[in-house]
Amino acid sequence: MKKYALILCFALFTLAPVAPAHAADTTVLELFTSQGCSSCPPADRLLAELREDPGIIALSYHVTYWDNRGWADPFGSNIFTLRQYAYQVALRKLRVFTPQLIVNGTTSLVGSDRAAIAKTIADSKSEPFFPITVTDDKIVLSDAGKPLTALVELITYIDQKETDVTSGENASAKLINTNIVTSIDILAQWDGKAREIALKRGPKDTRQVVLFRDKKTLRVIAAKAI
Repeated sequence: MKKYALILCFALFTLAPVAPAHAADTTVLELFTSQGCSSCPPADRLLAELREDPGIIALSYHVTYWDNRGWADPFGSNIFTLRQYAYQVALRKLRVFTPQLIVNGTTSLVGSDRAAIAKTIADSKSEPFFPITVTDDKIVLSDAGKPLTALVELITYIDQKETDVTSGENASAKLINTNIVTSIDILAQWDGKAREIALKRGPKDTRQVVLFRDKKTLRVIAAKAI
């Protein structure tokens, strides 16, 4: 009888629905970079390493204020430049720079400072994100238990591209960029109540991430690669 009870318990366990993973070990890294910046390739290479960690969501935004210095970054967008300036205001920084790494929307670092980045990632594990569930066509949210004002963003990105740079500070270099953001779509504003949000899938050759950021502070409160 004990044997059959164990078999029944195992069967019930394997058939139970899987709860959304608690994102306690997820860290979001947002790198602001440019192919026109000679200080950026080391940060780009470091991001390529860091993205291999399953607990890290790595995103690379190519800004445009280097484009008038000899090389126009083919992945640059004013939208990404404005995103960096928004972090400058939210984090009360005196200036923007490249390569700049924003960790979980709360900490600004030099994107090539391996030691500082490693420490900040380790420290960030003590502040888990709100768990979310994502299906093929929607985001499913349970009640947060408190009022929130969060922007729900769908980030679409390219896995990797190689570029032969022919002018500017990186002239004659062959640059490899990874997790290159191509678009940011605001799907909704979340107030913390249980709801579902429809998803818009990107082209087949792209990948996507869902970010929830506090509308005022820009702190990331939830994130999931999909």
